[in-house]
Parts: sequence; structure tokens; C-alpha cells
Amino acid sequence: MPDGRACLPRSTYPVAVRWHHDKGGHYGTHALVDTIARFWYAPGIQPYCLSIVKACSTCQRNGPAPPLNKIKGGRPPPAAPFQHLQIDFADMPKAFGKKHLLVLVCPLTSWVEAFPTANCTASTVAKILLRDIVPRFGPPLVLDSDRGPHFTGHVLGRPPQGLGISHSFHTPYHPQSSPPVERMNRELKFTLAKYCQETGLKWPQVLPLVLFHLRTRPTRVLGLSPFELLYGHPPFKGRALPRADVSLLGGDHMTACHPPSLQARLRTLWKASQFSQTPPLEEQIHPFQPGDFVWAKNPPRGDTLQLRFTGPHRVLLTTQTAVFLEGRKSWIHHSHVNPPVVDHSDGPAALATTEDTAPPQWTCLPLSDIRLKLTRQNPPDLLF
Repeated sequence: MPDGRACLPRSTYPVAVRWHHDKGGHYGTHALVDTIARFWYAPGIQPYCLSIVKACSTCQRNGPAPPLNKIKGGRPPPAAPFQHLQIDFADMPKAFGKKHLLVLVCPLTSWVEAFPTANCTASTVAKILLRDIVPRFGPPLVLDSDRGPHFTGHVLGRPPQGLGISHSFHTPYHPQSSPPVERMNRELKFTLAKYCQETGLKWPQVLPLVLFHLRTRPTRVLGLSPFELLYGHPPFKGRALPRADVSLLGGDHMTACHPPSLQARLRTLWKASQFSQTPPLEEQIHPFQPGDFVWAKNPPRGDTLQLRFTGPHRVLLTTQTAVFLEGRKSWIHHSHVNPPVVDHSDGPAALATTEDTAPPQWTCLPLSDIRLKLTRQNPPDLLF
């Protein structure tokens, strides 16, 4: 070439690209193209660079997470208040021996309960449920929480089982699975900070005022406060109560008419709150299927130089939003896994995904009237 560069034969593109990538510090696609262009005239080499970078196991283990799917699902909406409860702990500055805040939120009404605690253990959660929640609102049908040790301990498992409460756990490292309680944690901290700064008091002292503020504040979707959704009327803030219409013949008309009208209004409000919640997904929003191989995100442990992804792991089970991998103890959200890659040593090729991977072959052998032997043959197109 006039600029002194040699012309790189197209047949040597895969070897040259792999050598520059592996020996040059695992450059990305654009940096790899620019590096080769300094020494060689190689038109059309960009697809080769892209495929080699995507197939590099080191880059896959330490690369960024895949883009999030904007489609979000929800949980089945409850039919009445306090049938479902989401619980979580929030860390707070130490005051009066309390340094944690146990937050409970009703997803239907957004009613919040918060209790200062000295520790975050399973026994503390069980005591608060049995002492403050069940006597006031009754036992909930479902408890939603993360997989922290304060919620998975055997001490907490006994009271829900005895009361018929189902305990549902979220996928690890995915706070979007419980938006009501996560959002309420943020609102509690912001509002507590404002009240403490204006009054000069500690956060346990202003917590009752903050809870009253959050319970009587209208929500953005319905324009109604949690107080209205729970009791059927706005809270009385310093106003005189309406005078009752008392008759000697008919009795107290207000008392007689209030329960039926209140029940009808509450049913209407609860139905409106149900429609405002995100419904569960009916279809799978990720491409992974049982038998696929994926890279799984490695949870941060304090070491900033650790691998970002581990694997490849085989997918055993899938739901609408999560996958269960071989060798893992819990479900993983689909945003925490990367699709499989193939070896591009023979040239550029499209990255293999579950959509263009051959389906697995299964054989069934009856062993008895109630026993079957299932044998699976892996597809031959995935090479690691």
C-alpha cells in the first residue's frame, strides 16, 4: 500500500484477529479494528473482530451485563388489604440502641408499617409479626421477601407455617422484584431525614409522624391515600366530625347506613387498586430454554477484580423472568445471565442463541408401570 502497510490476505483474517486480540490485552471490537488497521490493510475485517470478541471466554466472564428487557411482570394482585405483605430491612444510623428498620408494605393499599429494631434476625421478624401485625390485621396469605438470613432462618419459618402463611422469596440481587417495599424504604429515609433536620430529633422519635404522613398522602396512580383505601374515607386532620342524624323512630341513620355504603366503597377502591398494579407475565420474555448454556453473573463480594460472570452453566428450568442453573441453589433473573457463545476460529458467524440452536433429543424408556427413564442427547452445535 502507498502508506507502507501490507495487505492482509482474507484467508488469514481469523488467525490474525485472534492473535491481536489474545496478545494485545483483549481489546474490544473498535479498538481491535483500529489496532489491526495500523499495521495491515484489511478491508471487511470488522465482522471478524466482532465475532472473535464475542466468543472470547475471558471477555465474556468480565464484560458488562446484557441490556435489560424493558418488559416487566408483577405478582398476582391481592383481593383485600393485608392478604399480601412485602417485608424488608433498612439500615439506619444508630439511635437509642436501634440501627435497623423493619418495613412492611401492603401492595394493594400501599399501607406501611415500620418498626425500629436493634438487630435484623429471624427471631425479631417473627416477634413483630406475631405481636404487631397478626393481632391487628390478621395473618396474611403471602409474605414476600428477599433471601437474607433474617428471612430464611428456621425460627421465622415456624410461625407462618402454623398460621397458614405462604413465604415467597425473590430472585437474589434483583430489588426490582419487590418494588413497593424498596420504594417505601427510599421514601422513609428521605422523609425521616427531612423531619430530623427540621425538628432536631432522632429518627425513632419522628417515625410515627413520618408514618402518618406516608399513610395519608395521596398516591400518584389513583389519587387516593392508603388511609382511604383501607378505611374508605379521608383522614380527619383537625376538622370536626359530622353531626349524626339521630331519630327516635329510626335510630341513628348514620350508623345504620354507614356499614353497607362503606363496604361498597371499599370494594370499588380495592378493585381500582388491583387494576393499577402490574399483572403477572403470561409469556416468557427471555430466549433461554432448558439445556442451553449461559454465563451467570457473579455477585460482588468486595473484590473489584473478580470475575463478573461464571460458567458456562446449563439451564435446568425457566420461568417467565428467571432461570435455574445447574450448580446454583437459587433462581437467577434473566438480566443476570448472558447468552451462550460459540467458537469462531473458522471465521465470522452469528452468535448462537437459543432461537437458532437445535432442540435437544429425548428418549423415554419404560422401566415399570410407574417408572420411566429419560435420556437427553445434547445438541452438537455448541462448542466451548
